[in-house]
Amino acid sequence: ISFAGLGAHAVTDGCKSIASVLYDVPTAEKAATLIQAGAAKAGGPAPKHIKVPTSTTDFSSVAKSAGESDCAIVGLPNDQVAALAAAGASIGVDTKYYALAGALNDTVLSDTGTALEGAQSAVNFVVASNPAWDSAKAARDDVDWTGVYNQNTWAGYQVLANVVGKDAPTVDAAAVTTALSTASNVDTGLTAPIDFTVEFPVPGLNRVFNSEVVFVEAKDGEVVQNGDFQDLTPLFTTG
Repeated sequence: ISFAGLGAHAVTDGCKSIASVLYDVPTAEKAATLIQAGAAKAGGPAPKHIKVPTSTTDFSSVAKSAGESDCAIVGLPNDQVAALAAAGASIGVDTKYYALAGALNDTVLSDTGTALEGAQSAVNFVVASNPAWDSAKAARDDVDWTGVYNQNTWAGYQVLANVVGKDAPTVDAAAVTTALSTASNVDTGLTAPIDFTVEFPVPGLNRVFNSEVVFVEAKDGEVVQNGDFQDLTPLFTTG
């Protein structure tokens, strides 16, 4: 659902024209629909959908097409986000990028220099510089805690420990499912509190339980947090 959040956020940021940059695969159509829904909910224009062949290695033409819009919402793997930004910088594109969660991390920003300066993303966790990650860093100081897969893994363990508890007689699929089904205020400090007893009110997305994101930005080569958690549920409701 963060695609819808990025669509709405781009509009509220002042983007007058928006491109969605996604791989040319059937599953990307859902992402394009979510981006469009978010932009429309915020009163913005319908994004131009740029379909990127999966075999693309030279992103110059993609960057040029994206550069025809004020802003581009990019749902590509991290390496391709970096390649797109670098290609855009090399041809003088002045488009602001909004990237899928995980695309803004130390590795990507190091690889792209200033090409992603000002780029934003919607993520489920507070930034890695937040003290909430201190226990993770104490456990493993050789891990890039700006990486989304590392963050997901650590947060998942914290949720498990929070919900099941160290004194559980059995930790198996049935025990975890039972514990989660009654957990209504799971707060690890890394995310907004999560209520696993209430499903998301959208068919097909009903198993999304964490609908709150924070927006982050690439600033001076680092990922910084802009504001507090925001609930994306209103983007999917009428009225």
